[in-house]
Amino acid sequence: GDQLVSNLAECSIEKKFSPFESLPPECAWKIIEYAPESAGDLRLTSSVLRTRVDEYARQNKIIPLCEELGIDPGSDTDLFEGGCVYGDRAWIKAQFFVRSGCSILFTLRLRRKLPHLTKRITFEAFFIRNVIFSLKFDSLPEAEREWERLVDYIGPVKHVTVGYYMTNTTKAVIRKLVEKVQHKTITWETRPVY
Repeated sequence: GDQLVSNLAECSIEKKFSPFESLPPECAWKIIEYAPESAGDLRLTSSVLRTRVDEYARQNKIIPLCEELGIDPGSDTDLFEGGCVYGDRAWIKAQFFVRSGCSILFTLRLRRKLPHLTKRITFEAFFIRNVIFSLKFDSLPEAEREWERLVDYIGPVKHVTVGYYMTNTTKAVIRKLVEKVQHKTITWETRPVY
């Protein structure tokens, strides 16, 4: 009996939260949306804020985290003829230029939304303005299958750049992929002159 009373008394003591932790989830999410670069630091602050950031990452709200998307076609055999890649296995590598402060939220969203791709995404480079991640699709059918969910995940981008070595088949697939991306500008690179 005394133990039960003691446990109830402990439960009734309210834990003190900071004013920020006491905000309704919707208000905290608005702050994360306004300053997504703060997501990593917020997650380290307290368990309440870690939960708020994780809840935000699970939502379908898309704020632009990726400034540029690069799409590079290639082939395992890498036989170049007339500026196009020919080979038995054509592949596509997507590069995501993520704002430096938003890389934690980018990877967190990827883990929450597309866990099967998380292990395949690789860190390529870090610059003052951007962090570059890449994801290689081993075949054109795989790229077509996964692309729509990936595009929903990354949301709108400012610019898309498409590499130049590709067959007509690869170009047709990439055109379909690019049509699904919300973007302001696009660059189709041409064959360099040697």
